[in-house]
Amino acid sequence: SSRPCELIPGGAAQRRRGTSKITMRSKKQVVWLSHSAKATKNIGRKIGHFLRNGDVVALFGDLGAGKTTLVKGIARGLSVKKESQVTSPTFMLIHEYKGRHKIFHMDWYRLDSLKGADRELADECFHSQAITLVEWADRGKKILPKEYLRIDLQHRGPGARRISLSAKGRAQTFLSLFKQNKKRKTEIS
Repeated sequence: SSRPCELIPGGAAQRRRGTSKITMRSKKQVVWLSHSAKATKNIGRKIGHFLRNGDVVALFGDLGAGKTTLVKGIARGLSVKKESQVTSPTFMLIHEYKGRHKIFHMDWYRLDSLKGADRELADECFHSQAITLVEWADRGKKILPKEYLRIDLQHRGPGARRISLSAKGRAQTFLSLFKQNKKRKTEIS
């Protein structure tokens, strides 16, 4: 069943009947606990609303952790019309979507490391007037720009995922957008 997620400032992640919570563990991290693909997409949609041209989002997580599902939500938050056009570019390396901003969606799963033309393509995307989403970012961690948003996804039982958002460099100001909700609960549904 689909359960909503709530933004709860401070404290540890807790579970109440029928809800999942996210917490602001520090100024540097926001954590969600999602209990369904729908909730994961809604978290992505919320993140997507705040992204701007030039932002790089690096996604880390095991196979099946929900990286592509989260990307579908991010794309929706960026006004990509059809979720069906958002697919993992595992065999293509990159897909491009049009929404409120141009989006480059990269998947480095099949790469041991990024060299040559693959590295040049990544650098070009990172320095473009677009939003770049990178699945399996651990394969090219050394070439990520100095400033990026990091999203870690972890399995937490059947259908449950822990989603952690942090930032490197000036991208930390992105996290302050979530702090605006410090005094109230924000339902993500």
